[in-house]
Amino acid sequence: MTSELLEMGAATLFEASGLSCDLDPAFRPAWAGARLAGWALPVQAAAGDNLPLHWALEEAEPGDVLVVDAGGAPFGYWGEVLAVAAQARGVVGLVIDGGVRDTDRMRAIGFPAFSTSVAIRGTGKEWPGTVGSPVIMRGRVVNRGDLVVADEDGIVVLPSASVDDVVAAARRRAAKEDAYMARLRDGELTLDLYGLRPLGRPVVTS
Repeated sequence: MTSELLEMGAATLFEASGLSCDLDPAFRPAWAGARLAGWALPVQAAAGDNLPLHWALEEAEPGDVLVVDAGGAPFGYWGEVLAVAAQARGVVGLVIDGGVRDTDRMRAIGFPAFSTSVAIRGTGKEWPGTVGSPVIMRGRVVNRGDLVVADEDGIVVLPSASVDDVVAAARRRAAKEDAYMARLRDGELTLDLYGLRPLGRPVVTS
């Protein structure tokens, strides 16, 4: 299913879901083209302290995405070392409200990371935090086992109980959009495709 989710993309899944499931647009890919789909492993960290991220790798299972609330503090919580260790554990990506670094190296090894900053400032290791308990990512609650899909358009977090229904709806939406695209390529206007003409015409000046 992962390849299908990546092909659908975060925007299609969000629109199809009918849910408030998108993360704040402040979360951006650490490198161009990064994308991920996997199951959330929530992590709570303190500002400037990445010890919980090290512990999270012990708890992680293949297919997991680490979803880390670090309060948005601009520190380099994650870089090449943790990315290599994560890949060896089968972790498929990282979403962190905080900073990452070594972005070129992560791109080179194909590890997708989404963060609210890129920062080189180092971190301490004092508070072990929490791993697996729900976290709040800028107003959005993320639970263990939620489905996370992220690409350059944004990030969606789908509750595990709704995944099957959302994926089915997204398939229907994708098929409908494919049909729309064919009509647009044949020259049909969006005004007619979406039935927008009754909403009123603008004042057009030649």
